[in-house]
Amino acid sequence: NILLVEPGYGKYVIKYFKNFIYKWDRENIAKLINEELRVAIEDELEQEALIFLDIIKKLKLSLDAQNIINILKCSNDFAIVMALDFWKNREEGEITNIDKADEINKGIEKLSRELKEEKFSGARWLLLYETLIHELMPSEFTSPPLDDDFFKKLYEHKVTFYQSSSDKL
Repeated sequence: NILLVEPGYGKYVIKYFKNFIYKWDRENIAKLINEELRVAIEDELEQEALIFLDIIKKLKLSLDAQNIINILKCSNDFAIVMALDFWKNREEGEITNIDKADEINKGIEKLSRELKEEKFSGARWLLLYETLIHELMPSEFTSPPLDDDFFKKLYEHKVTFYQSSSDKL
């Protein structure tokens, strides 16, 4: 609740969790946060969804496969970037349900088909750019060509608006 009411205190809450999470049941915490994330996605609470995704990322908790599927269907492009990052950089065996994994892969295919119609100068520029720079889509699902000089320069200088799980800190 602190993160939702006073997001500025987030770094302190996350630090507290990181210091004491070893004493708690990580699996239960992951379930609770994933449930809150599910509700936020369902209710289209974009900022809340991003906060829960950030908690999951920073505490290195597992992201529920159904949440990934639902995020890929939502209109929150930054949440989609995060979900794609989780999927790409997940731990071996983290998603054990083959049907869910197939559904996620089909969602990524559908998303990539939609993005091929987009331009870097359009409304979904952040999603296009971050999937390109972090290689969040499998190579067979490439984004449209980088046809904008501004984004070419950003790409050339490796500017990013999102720190991927695979980036060195």
